[in-house]
Amino acid sequence: MRELLKANAQVDIRTNTGHTCLHAAARRGSLSVVDQLLAAGAGEDLEYHAGDGATVLCSAVRGILQWQVDTWTAGDSAAKEAAERTAGATVVVRRLLAEGANPSQHFGELGPTPLHIAAQGGPLTPFDGIVAALLEAGANPEEPDNRGMTPVDTAALQASLRPNHAPTLEMLRAAAANRDGLERIEVEDGSTLAGLKLAIQQKLGVPLADMLLSNNAQLLTAKNAAGFSDMLDNSASLRQLGVHHGDMVFLLYHFERQVEPVFRPKDWERRPFGAHMDVAAMVAAQTRIERQDTPHAASASFDFATTNAFQSYVSSAIVFSIKRGGIMWWYVRCEGGWANTGQDRMDEEGAVFVNAVYEPPQQGSADSLSLERGTPEERQADFIAERLGWRKVGWIFAQSTKERDFIMTGEEVCQMAGIQDEMGEHAVTAVVATWPGEDGQPEVHFEEPGEAAPVIVAGKDLGEVDNDYFLVPVAVRDHEGPLETKFPLENRLLPQGMPELKAHLQARRSAPYWARIADFHLLLFLARQPNLEEPEVGLLVDAVRDKAPVPEGFQIIIDSMAGL
Repeated sequence: MRELLKANAQVDIRTNTGHTCLHAAARRGSLSVVDQLLAAGAGEDLEYHAGDGATVLCSAVRGILQWQVDTWTAGDSAAKEAAERTAGATVVVRRLLAEGANPSQHFGELGPTPLHIAAQGGPLTPFDGIVAALLEAGANPEEPDNRGMTPVDTAALQASLRPNHAPTLEMLRAAAANRDGLERIEVEDGSTLAGLKLAIQQKLGVPLADMLLSNNAQLLTAKNAAGFSDMLDNSASLRQLGVHHGDMVFLLYHFERQVEPVFRPKDWERRPFGAHMDVAAMVAAQTRIERQDTPHAASASFDFATTNAFQSYVSSAIVFSIKRGGIMWWYVRCEGGWANTGQDRMDEEGAVFVNAVYEPPQQGSADSLSLERGTPEERQADFIAERLGWRKVGWIFAQSTKERDFIMTGEEVCQMAGIQDEMGEHAVTAVVATWPGEDGQPEVHFEEPGEAAPVIVAGKDLGEVDNDYFLVPVAVRDHEGPLETKFPLENRLLPQGMPELKAHLQARRSAPYWARIADFHLLLFLARQPNLEEPEVGLLVDAVRDKAPVPEGFQIIIDSMAGL
């Protein structure tokens, strides 16, 4: 190549498929050739799309994937060579990113990004180094392709099939959590505690002298931090301290920092400046709320296992540092009977019973919360719930520990009203907050917002009113629902894959098969697997609902997925 360049060979020449020399060098993972081409001016080709739509960066990631697929198909494990080639491809990817390659460029008919391909990994080794490089360059782990699949979805699918891909999934989930208001720190493999502290100081500006780290979330709420000594040895490696890819470490410091959450632009932010809207359209687009005097829901009963699963996560994993939410399902006791069958408990009409919470992908901070609604995963959850005879009855969210002079913010009141407008007059909002209870533990409170109508107080239309004016408290009860909530929940930092499925099934090996899969989140996990079509998932849900035998063929499929 050096001799060709000396002879003034064209660096931008294209093949009949539209690929350039830089595409070819990147696909082969040849750093020396990539460097020579870039030095000769080939950098202008970085954003050029070949005939298949691929950029040079896409070719670099696809090249190592294709090599692994070809090698694996030929029956050659080639583990050492695979690791070496993948490491070489990682270096090429970093070189292209340093040159300005776009890590978020979609390509091809299905519209994946380079991060989608890297999240898939190879059949011989995962692509953790490439994933890390793309994330560092700003690639979004929650950017959907044309099918609605995100890199996190892709990694979750691969981790369910290949356990050695789990660290990739953890890394992507951790990066996605950063968009929820947490902060992500990158350190080299084999780093010590001292290396982590230096990285925190450089990125977050926290002085070493004012830094205390722990694996224990109680560090952030304890009155005396002197007892947290699990991360004091600066020479210890992170692995020795039990810290791995995607793990959360809790940091205590004693000064004010302003942490800016990262949000995706909203639709209105993407529109052209000066978009036309007449007065009638502006009035129609307004959301206005009116207080209701009495609750439409006579009471709200929460399955205590579901409550505990949500409450323990926000208190132990994210320590109420950011807001988190979910959609609630079950049914309402209506006039003349129940909205679904199979419930023995008889309460007053209008009683809301909640037995499942789905936590969608979301973006949260100490002040704000945005749930991603209408995703393929939520539609699958809807399908399962409807098959069980349930419907959406409201939402739940955890407030942060940030001090406030009011119970609800204006944003929260509007979200509550929007949920009620979407789900019906019996919809309720459950608030998990650190309001002091008798035992000092976080409490669950149910509220109803006002109805969607003008804000009217004493017969006058007002532009400002106390937010708490709109809240209508609802009596809280608890019950034991028909399904478990033991399987790891989706869209959390905790792993949810085939190892977890195997452990769940093994722990219940003596129970009937319908009981072994009688968990809403396990059913949703199965619905996302390519092994099962929607009608087949429906049959599994029917068996759980009716406590009926699961066909032997489905048992074999699920057991084989779990490696049993």
